[in-house]
Amino acid sequence: IVARIVPEEDMPFLPDGRPVDIVLNPLGVPSRMNVGQILETHLGWAAKICGFYAKTPVFQGTTEREIGMLLKLAGVTWARDALQLDAPAPVVTDEEVRAILADVRVDVDVGHGSRAGLMVEATLNDLAKRGVSATTRDVYKRIRDFLAGAARELAARDFNELDNQITYHTAAADDEDLSDALKAQFKPALKLVEKDRAVDETSLLARQELPALGAMFGAKAEADVDAAALEVMRLAGLTPGGKVWLRDGRSGETFSSPVTVGEVYVLKLSHLVDDKIHARSIGPYSLVTQQPLAGKAQFGGQRFGE
Repeated sequence: IVARIVPEEDMPFLPDGRPVDIVLNPLGVPSRMNVGQILETHLGWAAKICGFYAKTPVFQGTTEREIGMLLKLAGVTWARDALQLDAPAPVVTDEEVRAILADVRVDVDVGHGSRAGLMVEATLNDLAKRGVSATTRDVYKRIRDFLAGAARELAARDFNELDNQITYHTAAADDEDLSDALKAQFKPALKLVEKDRAVDETSLLARQELPALGAMFGAKAEADVDAAALEVMRLAGLTPGGKVWLRDGRSGETFSSPVTVGEVYVLKLSHLVDDKIHARSIGPYSLVTQQPLAGKAQFGGQRFGE
């Protein structure tokens, strides 16, 4: 039931500032035992960002591990725009998506037998395993190059911030309008900032709890691409499981838990339209859920999808 309609500015919004369109009650999933709706949400989000069209038959559809791999590919692309990075995003084509899924499916068949694998088992490092196609390996190299460029940009931003702090503390320590006691407090702080500025990029990112991104400055063979991708996604407000840290549109504060955000299809019946036309401003509601009653006969609220 549509319980509340609010202005767009009051809707929860993503870390990049875009509001969501519809908020669904999570209790509707276990009550209908429709976990496939969540998988469809994840796959639709990845398809929207990566620009491909997915068809998943009932008994021959995509697996959780394949969706997890696509989520990470889409997450890296989305994080690039959310963080406003200049490094080119690792765009993948339809043929490359098919090649990646084929290699992931073969790896599952060989390593796990009949078990399809879980979403959390998907790792970008599998794209560089022995036996993968040249197309898949080329996508892996592009992702690695993007993460290396992202690490350089993030380190440059941190160095720029430290330079601004040094300039501010230096000017404050010499400001004649401030008292001697206050100016004396800026000098030890200036030494601490200068000490932080003297480190290299790897150490700087490690202090920011980004060790995998810091390791991207080393040898390419030693880089943990999957861990670096997760750190970039974390900076952009994404989780490996396909959830996002949303903010409340009314208060601006971040919700206490991440929320699943994605793209879903909404099918609407077109027959018997006259029997379904119904609207209300106020009316009876459930004492348990505090939501409007369902259906036209009870003078209830409009059902979602009708």
